[in-house]
Amino acid sequence: MSEHAATRIDLRDDPALIDPAQLTSPLDPQVHIFNWRTATHDLITEQLTPIRAFTEWLITVFDITEGEIPPCWYRHRALIIELWALMNAHTAYHNPLDEGAGPLTWLEHLAPARERLRSATQSRGCTHTEHKPNSLTRDTPTRVSDDEWAELTGTTEPYTAAQCWPHHQGN
Repeated sequence: MSEHAATRIDLRDDPALIDPAQLTSPLDPQVHIFNWRTATHDLITEQLTPIRAFTEWLITVFDITEGEIPPCWYRHRALIIELWALMNAHTAYHNPLDEGAGPLTWLEHLAPARERLRSATQSRGCTHTEHKPNSLTRDTPTRVSDDEWAELTGTTEPYTAAQCWPHHQGN
């Protein structure tokens, strides 16, 4: 088996037991799978510096307006994930082993990504001078009593939501 052969990962495995080397691209170790839903607070915060560098480059090179990426983008989880995906795709499509179509393919993905960013930014109402906190201000997005949950799931264990995302004052 070559050193670049794909490793099959059983997604039912505990994410903490998966070797991070298994989650990188054999063509570019900077391209990796990152599961935002199950990531710990520390893993999420590690992603923010490269996302910021990429975002600032993206804004500058493509003249992206604050209507697409507001200055407070780092306070909005959906924007962080969208920007991370763009960054990761940029790295993958600009691989030195690419046959030449990668950069154009990335640009083709950029247009709909910009529309998603614009839509997400407009729905939040942030401007270049004002940040609007995320609309989800309650502790858990699902309102269900422990008794009702037990009846639905057949378990007596109360559900405890994970608290992974970094929180900002006034977010």
